[in-house]
Amino acid sequence: MFWCNEAWPAYADIFPEPFIYRPGEQDKNITGRNIKFAGRNIVLPPISVYSIPNGYIFPKTGLIADASGRLLIESSRSYKAIQRRNGGHLLRRMVDMLDEDGPTTVINVEADRFYYHWMIDVIPRLYALGCLNERVVLLLPAAINQNQLKLLKYCLPDNVQLRQMEDLGPVQAKQVLLSPVTSIQGVGIIRPELLSFLRRSILPKCELKIDSKRNPRRVYISREKTDRRRIINEDELTPILNMYKIQKIYVEDLTIEEQIRLFRDVELIVSPHGGGLTNMIFADDCVVVEIFPNGERPPWNLPVHYWGLAMSCGHHYRCLFHRNEGINVDFRIDTERLKPVLDEAVADLEVKAQVQH
Repeated sequence: MFWCNEAWPAYADIFPEPFIYRPGEQDKNITGRNIKFAGRNIVLPPISVYSIPNGYIFPKTGLIADASGRLLIESSRSYKAIQRRNGGHLLRRMVDMLDEDGPTTVINVEADRFYYHWMIDVIPRLYALGCLNERVVLLLPAAINQNQLKLLKYCLPDNVQLRQMEDLGPVQAKQVLLSPVTSIQGVGIIRPELLSFLRRSILPKCELKIDSKRNPRRVYISREKTDRRRIINEDELTPILNMYKIQKIYVEDLTIEEQIRLFRDVELIVSPHGGGLTNMIFADDCVVVEIFPNGERPPWNLPVHYWGLAMSCGHHYRCLFHRNEGINVDFRIDTERLKPVLDEAVADLEVKAQVQH
């Protein structure tokens, strides 16, 4: 190991479980030693950097291999899929030595292009690189989504230099650095120091202060313009949203900066399961209501990304399930069952307001 944050324990808080049976249960911030979820302990990976002499880098996939060509599973969440797709043989040709004398690293751009994964699985890996006292070169494909690149640059430590490459074939470097993923796949829990890193890196770039006062807003994130998890009877939601003074928004119509500024002021977020919920990291002490197309009957194999993220952010979390097959289907929302959930969410807001005063 080259560097490790030893100040943080290997575990976080113990949360009430199981999540699927008690969606209204309010949990505490992650400050302790254990997470217990669905009857098992979850170990958060350490924040660390590993040095690999004469290692190999695959700029397209974000994979890293040691000097013998052995792929390191910690370098990418998509390790197994990439290995299957390539038949386990990624070093198919002679590999050039990169013309960099100092430490070099890479992150997964291809598989982690979704907003949630980019913000929670990828960008926090920069934090550990910023703790090093030397210049580090970060390799990226030349063709990268501009929003991904913008957010990456917002969070780029001063000692890390970007180098975008046209040739996406593997290269060898004298010293390869591996900063492993620090999150648990599908759980959404993020360490406090990494959440702070994201906020203090991004908010000032959007002309926002971390301790700025809010003009509270309530929003519903519509998925009407996406290709899955759309609410078929969304028109029936309009009078209910109006009743609770909730504004319908389309994140696809907003720039990254506009999204961040909007969610900085949000006190209530209502949304079908989807990437727009990631913006809760920019809000303070809000209430999140997530709507699932399934989950009301077994198997309860629901993604809990945004439950974990809400708990990490200190938000209140509630959710509504439906009786469909699969997480990605378009579905009809039961508006009558949504009302009591929104009543509880508004009650949460009133309690918060009383505590603050």
